[in-house]
Amino acid sequence: MYKTVYHASEMCPVGCGQVIYLEGVSNQKVFCYCTGCGIAFDNPDKAQWEAGVNEMKHIKDFSPEGIRYPNKEAIVAAGFGNHITDSDSGSHCYTEQELNEEHI
Repeated sequence: MYKTVYHASEMCPVGCGQVIYLEGVSNQKVFCYCTGCGIAFDNPDKAQWEAGVNEMKHIKDFSPEGIRYPNKEAIVAAGFGNHITDSDSGSHCYTEQELNEEHI
């Protein structure tokens, strides 16, 4: 069963992919992650094409203990509710396990 994956941007500042929301397993920090280049962003404003690349962070910088796909309520609680650009079933995305195995 696939989880809903929420998008923060349709094009990251590098120009290579969609930016989705992730959440830290133990710290519940919601952050953004580019599916193309793997750069992580602390908020959706920094994850926009127009923002340009100002810093390069890794998933481990936000959640060294593991990640999951946040639900919409977690994204809204983080203050990013007005920055959801799209969502999908996640069937074409990595599973949470795959993301954790690759990046943590």
